[in-house]
Amino acid sequence: MAAAEWWHEHACLDGCELSEFLYVRGGLGDVDSPDVRRRTALLMDRCRTWDTSETADVPDTVHLAGQVRELAWTLGHALRRTLDGRTMACFIFPAGNSVTSGWQPVSLPASDIEAELYFLRAARELTAFWRGLYERENVPEHLFPVLAADAFPGLVLADTLSFRKFDGTYRELRGWVAKVLTVLDDHFADALERPRSTQSRPSRAGPLRNRPVAREPKHPRQGKGNAAARCGARRSDLPLRVAREAAPSTEPRALHAA
Repeated sequence: MAAAEWWHEHACLDGCELSEFLYVRGGLGDVDSPDVRRRTALLMDRCRTWDTSETADVPDTVHLAGQVRELAWTLGHALRRTLDGRTMACFIFPAGNSVTSGWQPVSLPASDIEAELYFLRAARELTAFWRGLYERENVPEHLFPVLAADAFPGLVLADTLSFRKFDGTYRELRGWVAKVLTVLDDHFADALERPRSTQSRPSRAGPLRNRPVAREPKHPRQGKGNAAARCGARRSDLPLRVAREAAPSTEPRALHAA
């Protein structure tokens, strides 16, 4: 994470810069908890800072979602780094900013140069950024589980899980597998613990966060008809049914066999 070296001069309230808000006692920052302000200040101090000399030709004016943004060196810096192959996310501040969260096009005026940057307001929105990197940065197979720790924080992938056990190449499967894991990470635990009918009892499995979602069985049965066992899927078809809700119509056959 990096911040402009002049971040503390950014106005967060009318007539109040961030430095005053975070560090000055008896000022406008007293409306918030001292602990929150202290933690925010510590986190900002740990950020690497950059200036306009770090990246060549950092523009000060860009178009964000079709709107002109002047004196926007931070957006210009993020755009340049994204064009160089390092996709960037930008934290929206202050909260009342009109920029919409998610992927937004950013371009240079009077130019065809354009790239999408990710904008977020809260930490919970960061997972969508990591998930989007699989296709945007063409993440290779050996780095798929490494990125998964941030992209799917509620899941623990089994060490034996491999794309080689699926029908199709890694590039063919990568996007679809990321969508399936997204649905599992966002909905599987709630779906499994939800009663299947008004008469049924809630699941006694307990909290499922951070439990492995794929585990190699001790005695997997061999044969082409048992793709679920070979891929380390659970016996229950619930995660597969949850995943199918968001899966495209052309899903690989080996992934949904049960």
